[in-house]
Amino acid sequence: MVKQGKTTYRRKLSPNEIRSGYILITKNALRVFPNVGEPFKLYVKSKKFNVSIKGVSCACMGPGKPHEHYRIDASKFKDRLPSRMWTEIAIERNPGGTYVFVSK
Repeated sequence: MVKQGKTTYRRKLSPNEIRSGYILITKNALRVFPNVGEPFKLYVKSKKFNVSIKGVSCACMGPGKPHEHYRIDASKFKDRLPSRMWTEIAIERNPGGTYVFVSK
């Protein structure tokens, strides 16, 4: 399940996200974040990482329906991600424009 408000993005991490080291950002959640490709600071367990959202071309709906999936590359902090699949996470935007990763 994916939920987001104006300043918070919530979802459950899939096994592939945990294994591959990324966080999927749904298209309708892009409004919580800076523009695609624009760097921002994300705090994960009190450590700051410079990240951005990247679009990844995909043909998972067939060759006639190319589109993009959006994700944050979490390879720099993969060891700080929850190791249990389907763990609920949140990314919260602070008033200063930084973001905080929270897992439950």
